[in-house]
Order: sequence, then structure tokens, then C-alpha cells
Amino acid sequence: MRRRTKVFVIVPLLLLLLAGGALAGTWVWASNAVRTGYETWRAERMAEGYSFQNADPQVEGFPTAVRATLRQPVVAAPQGWRWEGPVVTGQADVLSPFTVRVTAPGTHILRTTDGRRLKADAENAHGRLLLQPSGGMRSGQITLEQVTLDGLPAGVTRAAALFVALGPERRPPDGPHELDVTFETDGLELPAHLETAFGNRIDRLAVRGTLKGRAPRQWTRAELQAWRQRGGAIAVDHLELTWAPLSLQGDGVLSLDDRLRPSGTLDVAVSGLGPALDKLAAAGRIDRSAVNYAKLALAALGRHDSATGETRVDVPLSFRAGRVYLGPVPLGRLRPVLPAS
Repeated sequence: MRRRTKVFVIVPLLLLLLAGGALAGTWVWASNAVRTGYETWRAERMAEGYSFQNADPQVEGFPTAVRATLRQPVVAAPQGWRWEGPVVTGQADVLSPFTVRVTAPGTHILRTTDGRRLKADAENAHGRLLLQPSGGMRSGQITLEQVTLDGLPAGVTRAAALFVALGPERRPPDGPHELDVTFETDGLELPAHLETAFGNRIDRLAVRGTLKGRAPRQWTRAELQAWRQRGGAIAVDHLELTWAPLSLQGDGVLSLDDRLRPSGTLDVAVSGLGPALDKLAAAGRIDRSAVNYAKLALAALGRHDSATGETRVDVPLSFRAGRVYLGPVPLGRLRPVLPAS
């Protein structure tokens, strides 16, 4: 009887010890996976000339999660820009350590290469990082909500939401490097004093595509020319703009010309083009004669959308020789992405 009592006591204790050991071992494995992924990525960036401050994570969360915290991290790039962040927290489940959920609400400061100080205040900031089992990061994305951006030449800009995603990166043996990129914004409020033909609110702007060719290490004319000459381009898989009365969707390929002006063509489907052209003419952006010509073409080429009741037209949006054209209609001039020194 006494031996049976001992068995009933010892066996549960052994099982409890085994379970505790397994749980502790799993947490250590998961925390090492998160730490290795981050430290490999940081080492790769440092080899490229980046520097870091306040970048050693505090890791905790045992036993159910791995939580890593960076307090006011700073990243300085070899291109000359510098990012200063708020408290950044990443958390991963113990059984899925290669997917890290990130939060970083608060003030983000970006010091640009020309000395400008941009400040973004976000009420909420959350994202996701996908780590590679061998170390490093596969892709990342972040959403900022209720954002106020201060420091732009035009003035204070606000947005209900901003979404940015980078990766994965592909390095095919027989072709240029490729990096998937996405930028989306909803409820973008332009500065009040900025005069535009369509008003100061852009309901939605979204660009999704692939950056072809290794990105320039520095934002200089020489680096951009080298990228262009290597066949650098942006393959736009999806462009979406809703800026009343204009709405368009399209895709295509864009690059830079020899003067570093946007060059290429996007095939877009546009609705609200007639009212938009009227607004451009009223604002003095295009000639009234061009509007009348464009409306004749719109009447011939447009198709009625029964779902919305609007007329849609498929037309090329072209960037060539320093000008932008919607079909044959010139919309304005294009400046180099970097001015000549």
C-alpha cells in the first residue's frame, strides 16, 4: 500500500518535471530563433554600412511567448538618413517563432539626407516580420493608423492609415535582384493651403509592385544613373487612386530617363475622367481645347459601367520626355527625382 502511494506521488512529479523541461526547452529554442533572426539581419545591415543605437533587445515572455523590446532604437543609414523610433515590441508564439508581431505606436523621426527632420506621430502602429530559419528576415510590413506627418515642405499631412511592406527579396541566378514593395494610404489629408485641382483629400492611393535591380546604396544622381543603366525599373502590378472625381486602376512598368525623370507607361482604367478634366481646366492646369478634344475621344472609347453608372475608359498613362500624358492629353511636366547639382 505504501509503495503504491509512492508511485502515485512520484509519477505525477516526474511527468510535471518532464513537461516543465520540455516547455523550458521549447521557449529557449524559440527565443534563440527570434534573437538569431534579428541579429543576423542587423549584422548584414552593419556590413552594408548601417549603424545602430539602443538596438540590443530585452527578451522575456516565458513560458508562453517570446517578447523582445527595443527602447528608442536609432538606425543610421550609409545613404545619410537616420530613423529614431519609440519603444518597439516584437512578440512571437513559442511554437511559431519565425512570425513576429510588432507594435511601435508613438513618435517616429526621420532625418533626411538634406537635413530635413520629418516627424510622424501614430496613435497605433502594428506590423509583422517573417524571419528565416537560417537567420535574417524574409519580409516585413507595418501599418500606421491616425498618422500626422510634420516637416514636409508643403506642411502638415495627415492620414487615416499608412501601410508599407517590403519583401521577399529574390536573387535569380540569371536575372536582376527583385524586391516586392507595397505602399497604401487611406484618408490622406493634404496640407490645407496646398492648391490642387481635386481638393485636399485623397480617399485612397495604393501601389504594389516589384523593384527590379539592386536598389541604389545612396540616394545620389550617380547611384540612380547606375541603377537605371543596369536595367533598374519598377514593375507596377497594381495602381489604385481614388481622388474625387477621379478613380483609376492600372499596371505597367516605370523607370528613369537619362535626366532621372520618371519614364514608362501604365495602362489604366479611368472613371470620372470628364469631370476631372473640367476641374483641371478650371484650375488652369490644362487648356480648355485639350479638354474638348479629350471628351470627344472619351465619348468614342468609353464604356458604360452598369454597376456604378459611370463611364470608364482604358487609356495609357505615359511618362516620357519630361511630361506626363493621359492618352494624348498632356497633364503636366515632370521634374528629376533629384535635381542637377
